Amino acid sequence: MEPLEIAVAALVVQFLTKAGEKTGEKLFDQGTTLLQRLRGKSPETAIAIEQAKEVPLNFGQAVLEVEAVAKTEPDIAEAVQQIEATVREDSQLAAAIQKVIEEMKSQPTDQNSGKLAEKINALFQGTTISGGNVGNTYDFQNSTIDVVNF
Repeated sequence: MEPLEIAVAALVVQFLTKAGEKTGEKLFDQGTTLLQRLRGKSPETAIAIEQAKEVPLNFGQAVLEVEAVAKTEPDIAEAVQQIEATVREDSQLAAAIQKVIEEMKSQPTDQNSGKLAEKINALFQGTTISGGNVGNTYDFQNSTIDVVNF
């Protein structure tokens, strides 16, 4: 999983399903922060993510747009890194987000978003993930974050 895919998937989960409620308060707060920052720097991307339930989201394009903004805006890059750290610290959450990413990548962009929302919600059924303090989120030893040039 790439950091940008993780961040976009976490945002989409919040808007597509009630599964966002199960991802934990910390991840929800981090996703909200990223979305607020995107609204100021890339409003079109933020709107596309927010409307993912009504209008099919081109996941690959959304990842590219967030990446482009993250390369020029340190606050966006930081928010992406924080989301990645939160997801990677919880193996259940990481597995669930990985499934969401795979599902979104495999769906044509013109598919009924309601069906995608149902599939994503099914992935989170019975999974309650609580957020806790990560600690020093700036210590990314052996992380793939270096692969993305922010």
